[in-house]
Amino acid sequence: RGREIALLVLTGIDFTGEDPERAFERFMAEFIVGPEVADTFGEERPASTFERYREAFLQGQEIADFQVLSEPVLSFRELREGVAAEPAMGEFARVLVRGVAARREEIDALIAEASEHWRLDRMPVVDRNLLRLATYELIATPDVPTGVVLNEAIDLARTFGTEASPAFVNGVLDRVAAHVASRDREARRTSP
Repeated sequence: RGREIALLVLTGIDFTGEDPERAFERFMAEFIVGPEVADTFGEERPASTFERYREAFLQGQEIADFQVLSEPVLSFRELREGVAAEPAMGEFARVLVRGVAARREEIDALIAEASEHWRLDRMPVVDRNLLRLATYELIATPDVPTGVVLNEAIDLARTFGTEASPAFVNGVLDRVAAHVASRDREARRTSP
């Protein structure tokens, strides 16, 4: 569930351009803790892109590149209960969001190199953010097996992406993983 939270926050950032830390805090307040806590932000704000995105998720509607859903794929109540039962889930999501934000340039370069005939800005928003999330895990969390990272990303692509998303995400991540593994082997070979 931590990866789901991170994906939703990263996708929201793509829509709003909001600062990653602020987006994470707002997401946790509005979605996970509940709207009554979101009022503590205190600002008057009209229906923003972020809130339209939130409503689309809550109602299971299509938005941007998301698949059309007959019913919601995600229960924010379940996420709330999960975070309440296991606070580390929220912290894991925060680490992922911060990591992607801090290394975004490097991550985007790896994805661009691995994605044949696809510019990052032309990719579906969910696929792009799944690729960023998984690429971050591949480069920054060597203790997580590559297969786990790829399987989690493909599962999220099935849930949140289009029909073509799982194959696309898998293909690009296979190339990213091979590049990262090659780079790591070279670094170990040349280090004293």
